[in-house]
Amino acid sequence: MPTGDIIETEVVQVTRKSFLKKYNTRTQWYINWANLLDENEVYALVIKGTTDIQGLIALQKNEDYQAVYITWMCSAPQNNKEIVEKSKYLGVGGHLFAIGIDKAMEYGFEGVVTGFAADEELL
Repeated sequence: MPTGDIIETEVVQVTRKSFLKKYNTRTQWYINWANLLDENEVYALVIKGTTDIQGLIALQKNEDYQAVYITWMCSAPQNNKEIVEKSKYLGVGGHLFAIGIDKAMEYGFEGVVTGFAADEELL
């Protein structure tokens, strides 16, 4: 049950498919995240000082649009309101968007991100 405490987090780039293989449809991560490394940068939101992943985001630098395209992102199953009644941590989705915006700032795109919503409700 959320307590209202603020938890320190870190953003870690994931570069090994072998690490991402356990994040897949079978483990309730919607897709096989290892496959996203072929054409994307993948970042993990973790609790500071741990490898406790709370969410993943895959993105692409798009020079033509001067934006970062968010290919896919999702909260860990324990934070996903579609899967559990009460999320372990709140705000993971917003934090994942912030990672994309930070990368867009880093690339000189003034924080511009683009992508598609998974469904109409999310949109």
